[in-house]
Amino acid sequence: MKKTPDFQTIPKIMVLLSLLAGSVSAQIQPDSATQFVVVKGTVDSSYRPRAGVLISARRSGKNTRTDGAGKFELLILRTDTLTFTYSGMPVRSYAFFQLTGDVALSFDLVTAEGQQVAIENDKGDAQTVDKNALPMFPWPVPQPSARYVLEDRYFATARTLSQVDKQLSSALQKSHYPGSSYYLIPNGFAMVNQIEQIEPDGAPKADPAERWSLQVQPLRKFDLGNYLRLLFTSATGHFRVVVFLVTNEMTPPSSLEPDLPTAKAWLNRGGDYLPEAIGKQPYGSGYHVTALIYEFQKPENGQARPVDPSKNSGQIHLTKSNFIPNLSR
Repeated sequence: MKKTPDFQTIPKIMVLLSLLAGSVSAQIQPDSATQFVVVKGTVDSSYRPRAGVLISARRSGKNTRTDGAGKFELLILRTDTLTFTYSGMPVRSYAFFQLTGDVALSFDLVTAEGQQVAIENDKGDAQTVDKNALPMFPWPVPQPSARYVLEDRYFATARTLSQVDKQLSSALQKSHYPGSSYYLIPNGFAMVNQIEQIEPDGAPKADPAERWSLQVQPLRKFDLGNYLRLLFTSATGHFRVVVFLVTNEMTPPSSLEPDLPTAKAWLNRGGDYLPEAIGKQPYGSGYHVTALIYEFQKPENGQARPVDPSKNSGQIHLTKSNFIPNLSR
């Protein structure tokens, strides 16, 4: 059996993590008379103090918030788990085991580049990092071209966020979407789908190779109207990214519009699946599923630009893609 080190020999533990493009630094001091340690630290974002961050200890049942200077202090069990939550979003959890050495952690929640968390410890077992954290989707959300709140009846039998995820994923799979990625939003999650090329009326391109390509194809089938139009203008591609938001929070959009490369990158920067810790959260009163449609037009030899607003409603987009018919099955 591994011997627990004497409290007097436990050195100070330094924990450093980046939060919202900033950091949390904490100094853990052992209390030799009890099974507890005092955690003191400062949370900042872009080198400015971050007030109102909730720090919760799972086993001890203790919690506190950072003050106006971004400082906090909390007494926790030596083998406790700390969770940092900001604006209702659990950004990262840390589980501590036999604090025996220096620990350094870092991650970037804003850019969501998927940086590997670095763990340094003299025994390698002083702490583990909860892998349930997801990168944060831009909040408030970027201005969409169209939006649609799905009817509650589609999710009448859902009791957890995981069950909603399964229903969405099933309908997307039946609609031939190749994959999704996941992000954290307040009290829920966002599901981003692969960018697709569509017809002007919102229907996906019939040819899968063309549907999932960012290349604008020249006119293939003769049509007098298209032929006359192409005499004076270049071919224009229409593209769409569908993002589902599952939350009980209002989702007012910002005034910023994403460009095509940004929307395309969302798929690669999110999580591969919905973590269990998020999925088991209850889906109930006040929760809704909102679809955000980000549409772009791209001339054959030009730069893509966002369409605001789309000439098609969010409901039309989801119906033309066969998502709503498949969700109803």
